[in-house]
Amino acid sequence: MKEAMTVVALLRAARRRIVKGWTKGADARDRYDQRVNPSDVDAVKWCARGAITGFSNDRLHQRAMKLLDDACPNDPHDVVQMDIIEFNDSVAKRKSQVLAVYDKAIKAAGAA
Repeated sequence: MKEAMTVVALLRAARRRIVKGWTKGADARDRYDQRVNPSDVDAVKWCARGAITGFSNDRLHQRAMKLLDDACPNDPHDVVQMDIIEFNDSVAKRKSQVLAVYDKAIKAAGAA
């Protein structure tokens, strides 16, 4: 149960980053739209994956990514499940779509 709470906290913290600013094609960007490390103090926008970077150890990061991957909507004609990186960079047109995936992953983590 403690790990699930930690994963929920990680996903919520990452979600707050995306609320502040969202990007595609890079883990994070600065105010000049240049790529930066997601943990950089100059980062002002994050992608779905970059938002969780720097908050946790590898095990929690992997668990959060799995929850996000599982929360991604899929086209019924797709043979392979879409992952959060592909969804963020190729499918999502709005920040609200990425936030909805985060909400679904947070709910799933809380139920685990």
